[in-house]
Amino acid sequence: MVRRHGIRFVQVARLGYWEADGITVLDDSREPTKIFLAGDYRLSDELKRSGTVPLDSGVHRCALKFKAWVSEVFAL
Repeated sequence: MVRRHGIRFVQVARLGYWEADGITVLDDSREPTKIFLAGDYRLSDELKRSGTVPLDSGVHRCALKFKAWVSEVFAL
């Protein structure tokens, strides 16, 4: 449906642990053919580094760090 309507579909991810590492653009297309399930630095990398497991309570800090921040940086 995205391809049929020519909608721009951009897939971005964190490049590393620090915000200063920046982001990486995995795909930027109006005719996407692949969904990237993992980028250069994944949530699982973060969890392994800190020795924790994902929890479902309170503020979703992972979503803020791995989704919101990356989207905001790309939009600039």
